[in-house]
Amino acid sequence: MLRAITKDDLNNAGTKFVFYSWLENETGGIDATKVGGATDPAAPAAGEMDEVAPLLSQNVAGGYVGYKAADGNVYPIIGANVRWDILDQTGNVRFAAADDGGQASGSPVTGQDINDNALSANTYTNSATGNNVRFPSSTEYPLYNVTGVNTPDTNGFTWTALNHDPAVTTLATARIRAIAYVNGTEVTKRFLNKTFAPSARLTIVKAPKDNQAGLNQARDFTVTVSNTGAGPATAIRLSDVLKSGDAAAYSVTAPAGTTANATDGFDATFDLAAGASRTFTLPAQASAVGVYCDVATIVSYNNGAFGTVSPTLSDQACLTVTAPNLGISKTLGTLDAAGAFTPIASGVVVGPNVPVVARITVSNNGNAAATNVVVTDNIANATVAANYALQGNVTAAPQAVAVTKTADDGFTTGAFNLAAGATQTFTFAASGTVDGDYCDQGTFTATSNNGVAVTGASGIPCFKVASPRLAITKVNNQIAGQPALNQLTPGSSYQSVITVTNSGSATATAVAVKDLLGNLNNVYMNYGSGSYTVSGTAQAGSVTFDAATHTVSTVPATLDLAPNQILTLTLTSSVAAGTPRGSYCDVGSYTSSNAGTGQAQACVTVTSFISEQT
Repeated sequence: MLRAITKDDLNNAGTKFVFYSWLENETGGIDATKVGGATDPAAPAAGEMDEVAPLLSQNVAGGYVGYKAADGNVYPIIGANVRWDILDQTGNVRFAAADDGGQASGSPVTGQDINDNALSANTYTNSATGNNVRFPSSTEYPLYNVTGVNTPDTNGFTWTALNHDPAVTTLATARIRAIAYVNGTEVTKRFLNKTFAPSARLTIVKAPKDNQAGLNQARDFTVTVSNTGAGPATAIRLSDVLKSGDAAAYSVTAPAGTTANATDGFDATFDLAAGASRTFTLPAQASAVGVYCDVATIVSYNNGAFGTVSPTLSDQACLTVTAPNLGISKTLGTLDAAGAFTPIASGVVVGPNVPVVARITVSNNGNAAATNVVVTDNIANATVAANYALQGNVTAAPQAVAVTKTADDGFTTGAFNLAAGATQTFTFAASGTVDGDYCDQGTFTATSNNGVAVTGASGIPCFKVASPRLAITKVNNQIAGQPALNQLTPGSSYQSVITVTNSGSATATAVAVKDLLGNLNNVYMNYGSGSYTVSGTAQAGSVTFDAATHTVSTVPATLDLAPNQILTLTLTSSVAAGTPRGSYCDVGSYTSSNAGTGQAQACVTVTSFISEQT
């Protein structure tokens, strides 16, 4: 809402209007956030009207004119005139630019109204929506605006800018008077003290940004602090600290002339003249894979006339630690026609000279390559070399790696590299000639990316060579109350016992046990009865008799005999009437799908039998 300024207001200008002028914004003085609003921003403190700026800069001086309303608020006045005068100066301090103030209330306005050899300036307070002159912009003489008001588009605000003769390299000073007028009536005066002084300008660079290393491999960082300003910087406090990464694994060596701190870095205090720089070399390393980032910060420094400065100057660099992580495994398995490998458990049982496929796999689960990888395979667990042999060639995939056999008992590969995330396999077959356990183990040697040798060994899978070993015996026994076996007569009987024993280490499969009844010149004994038992089982087995072949067989016809099992077949036979005298032999036999064949015989004697009738 616009308000007309009355004659009464002008008659009491000292109580109806406020005028504030300042060079910098500090706590406890003018509140720059309230400039242009309805709340009184308050008068600047003495320190805000006495300010030091860097040499060769253009420094803004701000002004604000407000109206004290009956409601207690202070409202900005648009178009009030402020006259700026340099009363005294050294170093040729002059007004460099001035606000044109927007539309004045009754007074003619000319933009950039600077006169009297730039020792005086006239400005007018702005309208936020007006076409206001911008703050000065120059790369050679940069703007130094610390008033807290960052735009000329602020109601009731006006400004001017000062600089000095660039030939001055020490100090340039000015005493400035600012007078505010509303409709030609003075409100009040303000006095400002301006100093241009040489200022240090510090920069900090930490390099390289990403340092690559292996485990426990030191890498150098450099921290360079430079002073590109016109004045010296003294008591510079530099601190370098670890910001991310496992501190327990990270360590640095504090550079000479510095002090190690508790946050895996160093602290230093030093001075820099104008144009000078200083570089610190920081060796760092880590014992675990990861990214370790630390930050070098200029905590504070003394900037001459500007006092102690706490800048926000820092730079970060990181140490990236990588390493290969090799593992080796050995697995037994099978290969199908397409060459696909299917793992099987250790301890598989095979027969003599039956090949068993094995695969050794070396994997790099780390994030760096391993070099000079060499894989070996050797027999283990007291395996007898004379009974063990590799069969055929060792195949390598996906890389084609040279492989040299070691007298058929193992092999050694040529050196190869293994990238991060890669695997390399070696597939081969081996067999054993005699019963027993056959074991071998894969090992590797390699070079890590930090130059250190690494080694590893696989588990020790084994295969077992086992074979059945059958033996057969047959005996005939006298039955109680019957003649002796060498004095049998027609009608007498005897017992036959056939035993088949598996003394091997594997099961004999499809074992068929038979007995051909005793005979002489195709005259056979008569079959009486029979049964069989298998050790380790409780139930007797039955038999069948084939009259056409005179053969007794087990039921079922074949069965398996585990290691150390015994099959016992017991038969009762009798001598047929009219059987001629002589030796009658019956033959027990076995066949097996994996244990061969065998037989055994036992004989009885039939004597002459004479009957007389009287």
